[in-house]
Amino acid sequence: MTQGWTSDVFAGTHIAQTDLQNIETNFACLRSTFSGSSAPASPVGYQFWGDSANTLLKIRDSSNASWLSLFNCNTGKIATGAVSSDSLAADAVTSAKIASGAVDTSELADGAVTEDKIEDGAVSEAKLAADLYPDMEAGDFTVHYNDAEQTTTSTTWVKLKESTLGNRCEGELTVELKGKSEYSHLTVYFRVYRNGVAVGSTQSTNSLTYDTFTEDISGWSDGDALQIYGYTSSGAGTPKAYVKELRLKVDDPSRAVVVT
Repeated sequence: MTQGWTSDVFAGTHIAQTDLQNIETNFACLRSTFSGSSAPASPVGYQFWGDSANTLLKIRDSSNASWLSLFNCNTGKIATGAVSSDSLAADAVTSAKIASGAVDTSELADGAVTEDKIEDGAVSEAKLAADLYPDMEAGDFTVHYNDAEQTTTSTTWVKLKESTLGNRCEGELTVELKGKSEYSHLTVYFRVYRNGVAVGSTQSTNSLTYDTFTEDISGWSDGDALQIYGYTSSGAGTPKAYVKELRLKVDDPSRAVVVT
């Protein structure tokens, strides 16, 4: 397209036909926004240029030092880098103002979205199309082991084992543990607690070999302390209560349950 611009198109000594041709050429430049594969010669501040090589509409900066990209005339979208966070007024961009599919990963530069650019609470499960971290459900897949053997001769409830639930631990767990008594004529007892409060059923055994106890317990939340308490019945010799191999299980083997 035409990019040649003539500034001096009128003087008493000019040839009229030449001036008229230059005026017509200048209008052609304006009509096409100086479009061309290379920048127009002798630009001025605030001048537009249709960069046909890159299908971009550009404007000359106020100091007449460089071209700024504004709009991609091929995709119909704002030019890459034309809008930054400090260019946007508060609430200028909301979900109601963004069409479905208007922003996709190909239009985001690496590092364009970082933690310090997202306001607290801006992204939540309620705002996401999918539930990224559904509640846990009891099942057969072990996601945590706490195997060390612990003992007690206490005749009242005392804590024997503890595991702390981390992130994404809302919901139900299958709790499995093994327990036994030191003497077969006296019974020992075990129970699951949450943050120091009993939530499981009382389990008991007088077996000299380890019995396995399994119970599904709901109501768990991130940061909960899952504890095993136990005690022994009183009697001659006061037997030890033994507990080991605390296992936490869920229904989905891909479930990312963080336990410490």
